[in-house]
Amino acid sequence: MAADTQPKAVRQGYEPSAFFFTQRHDSGDSRLLAWAPSLVTLRYTIERLIKVLPASVEVLLKIQPDGESSAPSDDQIWERFYGVVPQEALLEAIARCDVFIFQDSRNQLCVRDPTSFDYIVLDNVGVIYVYSDAAAFRHVLVDAGFEERMEQLVSEAPYWTQTPEDGREQQREFVRLLRLSAVPGPDESRDPRQVH
Repeated sequence: MAADTQPKAVRQGYEPSAFFFTQRHDSGDSRLLAWAPSLVTLRYTIERLIKVLPASVEVLLKIQPDGESSAPSDDQIWERFYGVVPQEALLEAIARCDVFIFQDSRNQLCVRDPTSFDYIVLDNVGVIYVYSDAAAFRHVLVDAGFEERMEQLVSEAPYWTQTPEDGREQQREFVRLLRLSAVPGPDESRDPRQVH
């Protein structure tokens, strides 16, 4: 597979067809997890999921700091950039910074409805998380060809990540296009925008 066609993370022998499943927490909360086997499917699905959200959305971009060599964890300090942006502007910025969003494993893109708090995350290994009970998100996945079934995620065994050469340049462009502002790390606040 050529480098320009690889997702954020790859694992030898990991080639499931598109799938999603529901993960439930002891608190009763649930989320959808989804994996797309191709960048074409991933791009289409993220766009369609974002279009379920309203015309103005919250965006949180989490970036692994330079010099970090291990896979990020929930307690790791991330660089964070936040803003409330028009949905159309977000979709345009994603299209213009495609390599950074879909192939650079140093970032996570989080998009939230500021009213309902429905929340979409494309994480650093390319897994999609949807925090919502709204049926529209499930319909997007089914319509995009995802099968509802349990599967092991790419990150549940050793995997390789990708850091494209133009990733950092596209990162700066993405932040600039959306006029995102740097925000404090998780130790300074437990704001829900800062976790997924």
